[in-house]
Amino acid sequence: MNRSLKNIPNPLLNDLLNEAINFTEIQEEHISEAVTVKISEVRGLLEQIYQVESVRRNFNNTIVVFDRIQNALQQVASMIYLLAYVHPDGQIRKSCHLAVDTLNQFSNQINLDEQLYQSFKEYSESKEAEQLSGAAKKYLDDRMDFYRRNGFALSGDERKNIKELLDKIAKLSLEFSTNVNEYEDALIVTEEQVKGLPDDYKEARRQDDGTYKITLDTPSYVPFMRYSESETARKQLMVKYLNRAPQNEPVLKSILSKRRQMAGLLGYTNYAEWQIEENMAHSTSVVFNFENDLRDKVRIKAQKDLDELLEVKYKQQPDVALINYWESSFYTNQLMNTRYGIDHEELKQYFSVDHVLDGLFEIASKLYGVDFEKVPEAPVWDPSVNMYRMLVDGKHAGYVYFDLFPRTGKYTHAACFTIQSGHQADQGYQYTSSALVCNFPPPAADKPSLLLHHDVVTLFHEFGHLMHAMLAHADLAGQSGISNVRDFVEVPSQMFENWAWNYTALQLFARHYQTGEILPRRLFDRMIAARNVGSGIQTQQQIFYGMLDMTYHTFFDPDKHDLTGIFRQLQEDITLFKYVEGTHMYNSFDHLTGYAAGYYGYLWAKVYAEDIFAEFEKNGVFDEATGRRFRDCILIKGATENELEMVKEFLQREPDQKAFLKSLGV
Repeated sequence: MNRSLKNIPNPLLNDLLNEAINFTEIQEEHISEAVTVKISEVRGLLEQIYQVESVRRNFNNTIVVFDRIQNALQQVASMIYLLAYVHPDGQIRKSCHLAVDTLNQFSNQINLDEQLYQSFKEYSESKEAEQLSGAAKKYLDDRMDFYRRNGFALSGDERKNIKELLDKIAKLSLEFSTNVNEYEDALIVTEEQVKGLPDDYKEARRQDDGTYKITLDTPSYVPFMRYSESETARKQLMVKYLNRAPQNEPVLKSILSKRRQMAGLLGYTNYAEWQIEENMAHSTSVVFNFENDLRDKVRIKAQKDLDELLEVKYKQQPDVALINYWESSFYTNQLMNTRYGIDHEELKQYFSVDHVLDGLFEIASKLYGVDFEKVPEAPVWDPSVNMYRMLVDGKHAGYVYFDLFPRTGKYTHAACFTIQSGHQADQGYQYTSSALVCNFPPPAADKPSLLLHHDVVTLFHEFGHLMHAMLAHADLAGQSGISNVRDFVEVPSQMFENWAWNYTALQLFARHYQTGEILPRRLFDRMIAARNVGSGIQTQQQIFYGMLDMTYHTFFDPDKHDLTGIFRQLQEDITLFKYVEGTHMYNSFDHLTGYAAGYYGYLWAKVYAEDIFAEFEKNGVFDEATGRRFRDCILIKGATENELEMVKEFLQREPDQKAFLKSLGV
């Protein structure tokens, strides 16, 4: 229904403290209006900083005002960025993508602003700055390091070139992600080719002519690869899946080329060197050594995993001697059934999405002292989205949104999006708001959404991010939420996955959607026995993705190399599977734009995550003191302290890899 804009205040410009955003009322015109208003507001704040006399410059009139600038931009950018990936209206999504591009360019302009740099430089040389400590000192140090890393020792023309490159990279990255999310394709299969798949899966995809439409979204793709008895169809579907967004090939080459140019202008050998310098790893050599060392440690386990799959296949086809990439899920599922007694279809009856959410909330309450209240008739962007008020010690502490089911044009993976960052405002503390976005099987007319245990682990992972975002409590928005260095941000999320594997935790929510029966211990014991089935293969795959990301951002030269050649070589060197001819998975590997020389961080962070969880295991997974210590030592601090020091404070020792390797079954 179209309504006059003058009668609808712009929901994207809601600056009232801790008031929920009215996503329901957002219209296309609101997007450009919000961008225009925020950019104007920021220009005024910049003038405030410029006009301060050097002798009068202090933390409040320079650093705090700058943080307000960053927050004003980030707040509107975060909302628009989220809507670009989740709004059901394609035209609104398109307008949001254009707006994000405009905001990215303006943000790049601010980051390379000479007057702003001089203002920071003046303050950094003041007596007050010399006496800063704690979070305030870290904020200033981080910003001055940002200026160093972004070429403020260079000439004005060189910095202009860097800004142009950053603008182009941001625009291309947005185009890359949009192409992935908007891409649609499907495999039409016969009754014979869906043999082995559950009845509810088939019913949801049956067409009028008796064929079945298998799309490439996760709830469609994953079960088909796991259950379909047709090797031909599985291969055809995988080829389609690995060839999503073919138009991204020149886009990715251009991104990599421009990142390479930018790094060269800044005095770095390659983009990865520039990117990793500020991370926990600090250098590309540390990352490559970490990946190669782990590659050696998991090789034997991976070969054992493959031998188990070959044994299953050999019983059916005695003349074969290899497992193809498109067969891995199928034979892994058979191995789970025959050797470990795992039936995924049986297990998912115990994991209805509503029960899993109840369990998440109860676990968070026990560990972190938080509670969640569902908001009825909430102003959300789609009717399937649920909104909750988060409470800490009974007091409001932010809003969270759960957008869990696929839609056309929606973000195709799982992620936690920050909507508003927590910070100290003039009127009081503005709490964080975040959205948890996934793509789980939607509910049917006769049954709720039922999750595979893998989906449950994914939900726990993203909820770990959510808790990190929501509980981080910093005065400055730039240090709030998930604002840590890239190779640390996966620590709270991967650590939280472990509660999805703990029977005490599962008993809180894993119950049959029809009978209410708690997940039987016999089924859980089988799950634990099978937990590390394929862990070597899976870890090799993660190493491969990390090394691909690193290689593209370290050695790749579009004038000398081709994307496919590097992909093929690394896959066959690192994993035990042959490259699938004619496929170009990197065109839909959007971590290459979002994580850019940072994918290694998943495994890097898992070392710390498992070490931290070992403390919970030692003290009890629901030990309140340990939960509060983790909350207070790590989650609440956001980016106000050095990440390694926060981990050591929690552990009360140096971290090590013992728990990590044990978790892999190595």
